Amino acid sequence: MSLLERFFGKTAPVLPQPSVAQDAVPLLKVAVDEAICHHCGGCVAVCPPDAIFLENSFLRIDQSTCTSCERCVKMCPVHALSMPNGRPAARHA
Repeated sequence: MSLLERFFGKTAPVLPQPSVAQDAVPLLKVAVDEAICHHCGGCVAVCPPDAIFLENSFLRIDQSTCTSCERCVKMCPVHALSMPNGRPAARHA
């Protein structure tokens, strides 16, 4: 007998558990604004896990490899990179 049953004489409803797909899209850790990105490659150079790369003149970020270290965001001279989930990244001076 649960506490709820003992004190209130009824059982709590069983709520369905949210299902998480095995192939769910990872959270967006770093976002790039392609409209202002100059494709200078600075972010590619400072990314420790090599999660950022240039492909066909577009900046690509492997979100599953990204460690959210913010080095790329701080390095970007035109502020084209941001951390949309959670805290805003500290900008360089």
